Amino acid sequence: MFELARRGACAFILAALIFLPGLPADAQAQDGYDDQKLEAFVVAVVKVDSLIDSWAPKIRSAENEEQAQAMNQQANAELRQAIEQTDGITIEEYKAISNAMREDSALVTRVEAIYEKQKTE
Repeated sequence: MFELARRGACAFILAALIFLPGLPADAQAQDGYDDQKLEAFVVAVVKVDSLIDSWAPKIRSAENEEQAQAMNQQANAELRQAIEQTDGITIEEYKAISNAMREDSALVTRVEAIYEKQKTE
């Protein structure tokens, strides 16, 4: 589900972003996600990315495949917990938004704008 070897579709948020103006606060795009849901998604993505950054070097330096798998399971548990502890979003919603972003450039633009806004607050 949350493989550390491959980052999800939303990990790009923490890479170099092009600032794109957001939609009005009361806007709800055709994707069906309101800004409040996407704000919660961005909070979860930041938590997930931080955990990935923490775990990835440990897993890469594992002494063997068995140790790497054990660490990967622990990391995945922590990723799930980080998402579950984020107010306003469930694991299912997180996965749905991640998947939708793979095919919806307007949704990507909205998420990037929310990320940029949260970064400056």
